[in-house]
Amino acid sequence: MAAVIFSNGCESAPRLPEMTLVLAAPFEEREPAPSPDGRRLAFLADSDEDRANELWISGSDGADPQRVAFKGALASAPAWRPDGKRLVAAITTPSGAGALVDIDPESGEASPMPAAGVDPAAPSLSRDGKLLTYAARPTAAAEFAIWLASASGEDARIIAPSPERSFWPRFSPDGGSITFFSRRDSAGEEDDVYSYDIASGALARLTQRRGHDFTPAPAPDGKYLAYVTNGGGEPALHVLHLPSMKDCRFSPQGRAFAHPSWSADGELLFATVRSAGRPSDIAVLPFSPRRFQAVCAMAQDSGC
Repeated sequence: MAAVIFSNGCESAPRLPEMTLVLAAPFEEREPAPSPDGRRLAFLADSDEDRANELWISGSDGADPQRVAFKGALASAPAWRPDGKRLVAAITTPSGAGALVDIDPESGEASPMPAAGVDPAAPSLSRDGKLLTYAARPTAAAEFAIWLASASGEDARIIAPSPERSFWPRFSPDGGSITFFSRRDSAGEEDDVYSYDIASGALARLTQRRGHDFTPAPAPDGKYLAYVTNGGGEPALHVLHLPSMKDCRFSPQGRAFAHPSWSADGELLFATVRSAGRPSDIAVLPFSPRRFQAVCAMAQDSGC
């Protein structure tokens, strides 16, 4: 799975961060989840082309990808336990129902976990390993809501309730807040990114534009937030500097992005990327505060 390099394709302006395809197989790969120690990358793949999401793990550079011997189809990206020894995953059972499981990546052994609601998906664990959040429908007929539970899945409760869909919850680095996307303020028409403070229950709207803003990912330093927006047409990767609320596009033109996630040191951004005529691949872009400022300046000066 050799690396492929792309630039932004804007010849009159400084270059956007180089994008490397760390995984570029002839089948679908998506929803990367870097391990806490930065050495491994969990992701979903469809090597049999049967639309069943398999769990795979490779080196963080895409080397030596191996399918985990887990008998089941994943519904969304897994979440690593803080010690890197197991993963929490949302799966689709043979009956078509959703469930949460705790997976040993070495053996593929999976232990069922308690999960409230229907069709749990998109789990995330706090960095200290004490809390779990995920999306699930309160009832089969309801829209997805955000749930907060203990790391074992017990004592689950809905946070920031709304009749409109809320999805893809992710903990802040300090575990004090949860970021997610929702249609709660647009009558179900458009997705925006929100942050929920666990202690106070306060809810802050972080994005507001035409189109959909989705799959947020807080950076390890708590100062930046990566997310995807299709407000400009194609789904593009954006980075938001939270102290200043400065927001800049961080992905090249001509490719559709989704599911950003950060390396543990905050120096790499992984994402699902799709080019015309290809199945989805997993890409990585370098990140630093200096690079962010340069990208924002480039966009302001050139409109590229």
